[in-house]
Amino acid sequence: MRQLINKNYRDVGYAFDRYSSNEKAEFRDSVAKHIKSIADGYLSIRHLNFRPFLKRAAMLYRQAERYAGCGNEYVVVACGGCGNVLTGPKRCESRICEDCAKKYASRVRHRQLELAKALPNSGKRRLMFLTLTKKTRPGFSPQASDVKLIFNDARKLINRFWPGKQRCGAFAVIEIGSNQNIHIHALVYGFYIPQSRISSHWLKITGDSFVVHIEQVRQAKRYIGYLLKYITKPPHSKDPKELAKFIDLMMGVRRIRTYGIFYNCGLLHKESCPCPFCGGKFYYCRLDDGKMIPEHALFFKEMMQIVKENQN
Repeated sequence: MRQLINKNYRDVGYAFDRYSSNEKAEFRDSVAKHIKSIADGYLSIRHLNFRPFLKRAAMLYRQAERYAGCGNEYVVVACGGCGNVLTGPKRCESRICEDCAKKYASRVRHRQLELAKALPNSGKRRLMFLTLTKKTRPGFSPQASDVKLIFNDARKLINRFWPGKQRCGAFAVIEIGSNQNIHIHALVYGFYIPQSRISSHWLKITGDSFVVHIEQVRQAKRYIGYLLKYITKPPHSKDPKELAKFIDLMMGVRRIRTYGIFYNCGLLHKESCPCPFCGGKFYYCRLDDGKMIPEHALFFKEMMQIVKENQN
């Protein structure tokens, strides 16, 4: 942590009052309580291979604390180039948090559009949108193993029809519907394959599922937005207990899977976004409750407004 060289501060009020509310805090606390309850269940398991459950419980406890405290403090960062100081809410980055999911998706969307624009327009390869559905049974409740299995099945199908050695590939995300059925949605680049053929192979892989859909993408931006909506919206249920189960279900599962030519392409920058004023690198300074914010610090929204005005 680096210190700010600054003698003048201002009181901007509590982050909670700016970014949260009592109703939202109560809901977050309730979800966090149920997440911790699931973690306690893992800690109650006692057998020779206890370490994986201990690790999972620790991860769930961290998720609960982060989710409950989202937006309750300010984070202060500064640019090492121009010296501009920015402040905004400390976020939890949880996949059931709508604000954090939108932030994550906006970063991924920019990168996916870059990759889509770089794809060759000539030849028989094209961009397509693929949906794979897994058959469910009455009373079915998906487990972590079901999520991993459908991703593995999707990988087999994609590698069969659109392998990287043919300069093809795909981005894939998972959707768990309101009736607990599981879908894979994928943006595929490659040769057109008839839907009937995809359906037959999907049935061969899964043993019980044949419902698929594929269509050509004419506007990449629209379909990328459609793909990413499944990581920007939390599950359909607003029940804190169900949201806690979803966190446990998706623990350790990547939000977006990449295959073929998109594998390891890097959908997120490993470093923080560059300073929009000078292109320099931001460094973390500290967390603050709002009483000691540097006098010249800009809020993130103020910074974006200045950048927008300069662009115009």
